[in-house]
Amino acid sequence: MRAQFLTAMCVFTGVGCDFPRPPDVPTDAADASTAADASKVADGPTACVVGFLDVCDEAPPTDAFVVTADIAINTDGDSRCRARVIDGAPICLVYVTDFQVAQGTTLTATGNSALAVVSTGGASIGGTVDASSYRNLAQLGAGPAACVFRGRGSDDLSGGGGGAGGSFFGVGGVGGTGDANDNGSGKAEGAPPADVITTLTSLRGGCAGTPGGTGSQAGGTSGAGGGAVYIASRQMIAVSGIIRATGAGGGGGGVQGGGGGGGSGGAIVLEAPVIMLTSTGKISANGGGGGEGGGAAVAQPGGDGNIEAIPALGGASVGGSPDSNGGDGGSGSAGATAAGSGGVDDNAGAGGGGGGAGIVWVRSPIRELRAGAISPPPVTRE
Repeated sequence: MRAQFLTAMCVFTGVGCDFPRPPDVPTDAADASTAADASKVADGPTACVVGFLDVCDEAPPTDAFVVTADIAINTDGDSRCRARVIDGAPICLVYVTDFQVAQGTTLTATGNSALAVVSTGGASIGGTVDASSYRNLAQLGAGPAACVFRGRGSDDLSGGGGGAGGSFFGVGGVGGTGDANDNGSGKAEGAPPADVITTLTSLRGGCAGTPGGTGSQAGGTSGAGGGAVYIASRQMIAVSGIIRATGAGGGGGGVQGGGGGGGSGGAIVLEAPVIMLTSTGKISANGGGGGEGGGAAVAQPGGDGNIEAIPALGGASVGGSPDSNGGDGGSGSAGATAAGSGGVDDNAGAGGGGGGAGIVWVRSPIRELRAGAISPPPVTRE
């Protein structure tokens, strides 16, 4: 990441990265060294360091951002946004003196730009910050995506192949094979997932799955990837609520159509001198479930990504004969399982693969995190 995120913190006051630390709190020497090396400060108290978010030429913030009722930010044009393009990725910078999301309230972020809330004071998340994508709500989480796909499920009148789950930091599930008993035109191969990435070089969202192959009717549509959210504070980030950027479930196939792949999880980056996750705090960038393949009837969609280590279920019909249903969709990533599950092969339409994991990056020399409350497990390296 070239230390860009942490360098950005230095420009808030123009005095470098010497963050105040609470007394008598042990620090990780390696993390402290990394923080100290992240910025090179010019002489003088007003020197400004250009980092990942260059605010040197901007007026300092004068207002707090306090969420006391549900609100939605369209990152492409909300009046609170300061538009930026960093490493080719558009960002909505909300630059404030304090950031609070009250318990029982939700801040929803949609749009093509990632959401970055930067506070020169503290940041307290008691409610929900949501940059997720949802199939049922037709909602796309905020943030750009730069994804490479390897095609959709193969077409076959007797049963389309399943779409692949979206890959990001975890690989998506492969689409199932349709027309598995080969009714004369060959089996319908499922779509292979794309490769994962290993380094977050810009603030961007996760990747969509791919559509299922056409049978007698169209295959299921792909689930969108989760969005991207960055929260930074010069003092402390306290999370007692929920931060999420989960992927959407893939659509169920039409008659004999393959199921769509679920979307991957997105990106959540937290940065502060101190980051604390309380007993009720949860952070999630899980993938969505793959859609069911179609049989004699239209199939079921996959579930949207869940929080904690609970995988989103792939689409599956309840009841009916085996010949009337297609293959089940694969489940989305969750917990330490970064990969989405593959879709199920079927003589009719095959299931779509589940979405892979996104990334939760916690960048702080002092952090108190709760095992199992962050899914996928957090990255804490520089």
